[in-house]
Amino acid sequence: MLARRIFKCPMHAPFISTLAAAVLDGAIWIGRPPEQHELPGLTVYLPTQAAIEPLKLALLAQSPNGATFLPRIRVLGDADPLELFAAYGTRMDAAAALELLENALAVPPAFDELERRVQLAALVMNASQSLLGTRLAHEPLYTPITPASAFAMAGQIATLIGEAHETGADLARIGQLDSSRASGSEQLSLQLLRNVLRGWQAHKAEAGKLDSEERRNRLMAIEAEFIRQSDAPVIVAGSTGSVAVTVGLMEAALSRPHAALVLYGLDDAETAAESHPEHPQHGLKLLLARFDIRGGAVFPLSAPELNAGPGGEDAERRARFLSVALRPAPATAGWAPYIETLRRDAGSPAPGLSVVEAGTVQDEAAAIALILRECLETPCQTAALVTPSESLIARVRHALAQWGLGGGTSGDAGGPDSLAARAISCAASGKPDDLVELLRQAQGEGASRLRHAAEVIDLGVLRQMWRPVSLAGVPAALSRAEHAISSGEARHQAMKRVGAAEWDAARSLAARVIEALAPLTAMTKRAPLPDWLAAHRAALEQLVGLGLFHGESAALAALEQAAARSFALDLTEYAEFFAQVAVARRSRASEPTHPRLFIWKPLDARLLSADVMVLAGLNEGCWPQMSGPDPWLSRNDRKFVDLPPAERRIGRSAHDFMALAASAPRVILTRAKKENGSLTRPSRWISRLQALASGAGKLEALRPAQPWLDWAAAHRAPGKAEPAARPQPRPPLAARPRRLSVTAIESWFANPYAIYARHILGLDPLRLPGETSDARDKGILYHAALHGFFEAFPRELPEDAAASLLGKLDRAAEELGFDLGNAPFWRPRFARFAEWFADSEATRRADAGMLKSEVGGKLRFETPGGPFEITARADRIDRLGDGRLQIYDFKTSTNAAKVSAARGAPQLALEGLLAKEGAFAGIPAGASAEMFYIVATGGEPPGEIVTLKVPCAEAIEAARTGTLKQIVRFDSEATPYAYETRAIFREKAENDPFAHLARVREWSAEADDSEASDE
Repeated sequence: MLARRIFKCPMHAPFISTLAAAVLDGAIWIGRPPEQHELPGLTVYLPTQAAIEPLKLALLAQSPNGATFLPRIRVLGDADPLELFAAYGTRMDAAAALELLENALAVPPAFDELERRVQLAALVMNASQSLLGTRLAHEPLYTPITPASAFAMAGQIATLIGEAHETGADLARIGQLDSSRASGSEQLSLQLLRNVLRGWQAHKAEAGKLDSEERRNRLMAIEAEFIRQSDAPVIVAGSTGSVAVTVGLMEAALSRPHAALVLYGLDDAETAAESHPEHPQHGLKLLLARFDIRGGAVFPLSAPELNAGPGGEDAERRARFLSVALRPAPATAGWAPYIETLRRDAGSPAPGLSVVEAGTVQDEAAAIALILRECLETPCQTAALVTPSESLIARVRHALAQWGLGGGTSGDAGGPDSLAARAISCAASGKPDDLVELLRQAQGEGASRLRHAAEVIDLGVLRQMWRPVSLAGVPAALSRAEHAISSGEARHQAMKRVGAAEWDAARSLAARVIEALAPLTAMTKRAPLPDWLAAHRAALEQLVGLGLFHGESAALAALEQAAARSFALDLTEYAEFFAQVAVARRSRASEPTHPRLFIWKPLDARLLSADVMVLAGLNEGCWPQMSGPDPWLSRNDRKFVDLPPAERRIGRSAHDFMALAASAPRVILTRAKKENGSLTRPSRWISRLQALASGAGKLEALRPAQPWLDWAAAHRAPGKAEPAARPQPRPPLAARPRRLSVTAIESWFANPYAIYARHILGLDPLRLPGETSDARDKGILYHAALHGFFEAFPRELPEDAAASLLGKLDRAAEELGFDLGNAPFWRPRFARFAEWFADSEATRRADAGMLKSEVGGKLRFETPGGPFEITARADRIDRLGDGRLQIYDFKTSTNAAKVSAARGAPQLALEGLLAKEGAFAGIPAGASAEMFYIVATGGEPPGEIVTLKVPCAEAIEAARTGTLKQIVRFDSEATPYAYETRAIFREKAENDPFAHLARVREWSAEADDSEASDE
């Protein structure tokens, strides 16, 4: 008699439409078509919220004139005492109804999920402290855990608690487990779990609250009693009975005459494989066994007419194929007779089903987007993507966006929670980079002003050598930047374009943000979580006042309700902990912008269907997700406490997959062979489908009718591109520079395009973001230190010359605003060089009558194109007693000095030319010059003198002749400033910051290295 109240939707039929037709037919609940006024008395239970609206629309669509009264449609487990009384109280004994209502209202409230995780995290921290002293053979077995790790572990324990409530398991039995044969670490984990669960039970009793699943169970038990005692009609549809208390509600409903149970995805085929937890029918067979009913005794519902897709026989053929293919491995021996049947039959073994295997995830997403877009070309046709992969959904959204179909991005990367997390991260790290990123994310009323200030700080602080190591140094660094502009030290045009008002605004804002974060940064010791929350709240209120963002941080508000005083953290731990909470609470958008296009997770897609279903991400580990070992309980331990095996989750996933693959008119299964550069394994379900079809010689039948991957590749492929020609800029003579430094002239020889970019276009590269120090900073510091030393001691050396020189380095760093802590090896290496320099400097000064440092000079050439001026600033010039000059250039790299000496680089030779011509102030013309490099490495050796490989007079004359030829050459407008990579300047060319501007990679791929000039 009970079986007459249990029905099933045919595997090939859309569940929602079939259920709607059965409700309006009335045969399954009152035995006749209902009157309109009878429908509101019916209660229909569904397993997911996502199915409620589609059922309402299906009822309206199948009703005469598209209008009808609707039944009550509710989600299983979402019981409200007043709604229960309204639905059933009027159709049962009044006294009994009031008693049940009182019982329902007396059920204690539930913990918010975040509150539970925070309290469990506190218990994990406390329990771990008690295990810290545990040792084995004098080695610690348990190390301290961070609050962020405790929060993650609390999530695992909360899942275990929820699973126990769902299945009716008794976690109290964990205390009775015999762990004598477990390893030391397993025993400690089990002890930690016992302590946490014991503490959790005590906390629940003290707080007077229940687990959310526990409260649901109590209310559903009362709901079942309401149903049992009333004569109100009830339909429970789509549930597999995976939650134990739901089975009790079903039994209560089936005890009444006007009630029905409609099963989802029940297969008629009887097989021994159903006893395996991974089988898609395992859960339903357990449910029917509870009712003492065999699957063949369940009545099928009449399916409504389908608009598209395979006919009834084809649909049943596909469902049968899926049923056989998804049997677990131990049952595949039964494939043989079925394969013989497939070989005899013509046509596809699974009409309407195809498999697309893409090379990469990007290819898979592109093909899926094309499939979904093509479906929308047919009027009224619907399409859906179902996958558990967030990353694949994001890729498909991005691909759909080109047609305006992508919808919003998932997550709330710019929401209040993310900004609150970024603020605490900035306070914890104390890095200027995080301050800039915080200001760049501004979304309040003054967002544009704050973002502009962020760029000023980025330019004036992060990309300069005076970059501070902490937030506190940002205002001073901005002042240093402004001073560098006014003094002419900063020559970059981007710096000069920032006005005084902008520097003041950025400096004021930085100081106010630092002050706003003070409630957090002032707490230097570990403190209870509520204290951190109060400080965080105070900081955020001040940041809101600055216009940084608006709105309330839901994560912070929830934590304030859930905080545990026993949970102590420091600032860094609190930042990591809050970031975990913000991620855990992040909401994700799931709907695209087209009304006929859907993107679902497998749980949301349960009971739903579309004309075209794309089941994607079908790789092992994604769908199905690998069950893996339980982090707390072994297989035997789970069995002891009556928890189901981990494979049961795979069985539920297989049930969803099978139902989705069988019910839609067209189904396309997709996977990627590689993800993130690594090979993937196809989902066991795809492997079995292909193996079964291959055995029958019909693997080709599973190939899609359209070449989706080829079309997607063609759609994504760029048009034919001709190789770019090497840039040949030929600016007019009036735009070409008539004044260059000796350093720029060396660049001119190495690569004329660099002169075009820097001196004609006015471009100057900025320091890379996040780059704390570079070789240029090192050269500036070392040169400044040596110059300061020479100015202080132009003739006689001090007693402790090395210490004096090292002191000049410290003074130069202070004046330049450079924190030597950013380059911890520079000062010790310079100290070694200072010792070498002090030992050798007396010899160099023995015959020197004059010492000049950082001396400037300029030399004018008269050329056919007009006057051309060469400027120089010599690091050091000595005049010997016989009138000869010695010119020194300081290098911080031995390799750079030796390469320059060997290749005849013109910089030092041109300085010799200016000295010979009397172009340096205070130095008479006519003196012969010797030229040297002083290398300050601080390595081994710590210092070195490098001489030119050619006679100095010859080098000077070659520099004069070559420079004049270069000037005359470029005085012709026909000469381009072409990009060159000349062999003697290979190192300079390879480090050219303008290579990307010249698009070198575009045209050099076609060029032969032999074409490069070796001159």
